[in-house]
Amino acid sequence: TSSASAKAQSSATGQLTVTGTTDKPSFRGNVKVQNIGMKVNYLGTYYKIPLLHVHNMDDNLIEMHPFTMIDKFNNHAAVNGFISHQNFSKMNFEFDVQSQKFLFLNTGAADNNLYYGDVIAQGRVYFTGPMDNLQLRVLARPLGGTHFYLPLSDSKDIGKHEYINFKQYGKVVDEPKKKSDVKLNVKMDIAANPDAQIDVIINAATNDVISANGTGALTIN
Repeated sequence: TSSASAKAQSSATGQLTVTGTTDKPSFRGNVKVQNIGMKVNYLGTYYKIPLLHVHNMDDNLIEMHPFTMIDKFNNHAAVNGFISHQNFSKMNFEFDVQSQKFLFLNTGAADNNLYYGDVIAQGRVYFTGPMDNLQLRVLARPLGGTHFYLPLSDSKDIGKHEYINFKQYGKVVDEPKKKSDVKLNVKMDIAANPDAQIDVIINAATNDVISANGTGALTIN
């Protein structure tokens, strides 16, 4: 699956010159896009971008003015960055996101069996690299409303396995899985404080949970 998806009823204005071939397209110009909606699948977050102004687009670079992202609580984050590429292949991202208060994580147990929850924080995010080796680093100081879960057992999955196979000529054939070309590496550095509640789930089946809040450092790769 893709690490992010976009949807919106947006409008665009600008000037673009399109030349080249389908294998090697060439775009030059500038464009303004209003009212973009973006879902970051890995983080479970949905953001709005009121205005994205790409002031320069050529065969090697997509440059944009600093822009604003808005989370579902109407908190704002400032974004700077650009995309380098070779005729829209071998794309490389360089983005920096900063906010005094922003929703950085909004996932449930079904989304990630390693960690999940809601992280509202003062923080900074670096999003860099090519599509096959994207790096997402989150530096966050939690604020009120943060609730983070760390499961130590996958016992919640007992009894939920699905045995669905395709048979062909008497043999069991596994359903082929489509591999994604996108690889996302995530590192989260969270400076825990009393505003954040952290639940360590020992055994979900028996509801054996340790809840805590306090100060410390939490690093997740």
